[in-house]
Amino acid sequence: MLAKGIAHFGLICSLSLTTGFSHAMMVSDLLISEIMVNPAALSDARGEWFELYNPTHGEINLREITLGDDGSDRHRIESDLLILPGEYLTLARYFDPGFVPDYVYDDFILSNSGDEIVFSDGISELLRLEYGSNFDAAGRSRELGGLPMIASNYDLTLASLNYGLGDIGTPGEAGSLRLAVSTVPLPATAWLFISGVLALLISTGLSQRSTASSQSIALSSNPTPSYRPITASSPHSFWSSRYVGPPRKRGSHNALSQLATALATRVS
Repeated sequence: MLAKGIAHFGLICSLSLTTGFSHAMMVSDLLISEIMVNPAALSDARGEWFELYNPTHGEINLREITLGDDGSDRHRIESDLLILPGEYLTLARYFDPGFVPDYVYDDFILSNSGDEIVFSDGISELLRLEYGSNFDAAGRSRELGGLPMIASNYDLTLASLNYGLGDIGTPGEAGSLRLAVSTVPLPATAWLFISGVLALLISTGLSQRSTASSQSIALSSNPTPSYRPITASSPHSFWSSRYVGPPRKRGSHNALSQLATALATRVS
């Protein structure tokens, strides 16, 4: 009975949940958190890179997204390239810019005299940063220190934070600036679903207790009742790209996956 009730409630909420979570998994929610425009320890062709940060509660896939500028630079990401909640992703022009990047692109450069970093899906622009000629500093990255994501909100990384052959930056990790960004919360429809399931569990549990005597009598006449268990599973995402750096630690399942597991244990 409990399994049937949960399944029925889940069917009612499935469409709203799908719609509600879509916003938390968009490329436009990402932040360009750090940029190395003008490396000094290496040439620009070897040392340029930038970093993305995911402030949402959902993983974001950059597959089929195009990286470019307002000129002719274009690079399309053909394979899955995931950035997990609360994690950083480094994209570089060369496979060894002084660290192991998560992804290597081509046909895209960061001009020292001013440029743009633009992500699009082929139809719409999803993410943009523009910077001018006073943005670069030889051998030193700039970090996003506050919102909105505009050039004036990027400050130079502390000179004590070195990597590789001596350039200054913090690729793939939190930098010297503590960006005050709250993670995108779970949509209201998700909380509605969770609270509804919990209410269903409570009401069903009370109903089962109130009829415990009659159930006990029924079970005594049929000591081996047959139950149909519910199994919970969560989708597995596979990290792959044109070039992939070291494997990352995957976080625990999200709140809904944990709830599904708890429900499976409760019913079984």
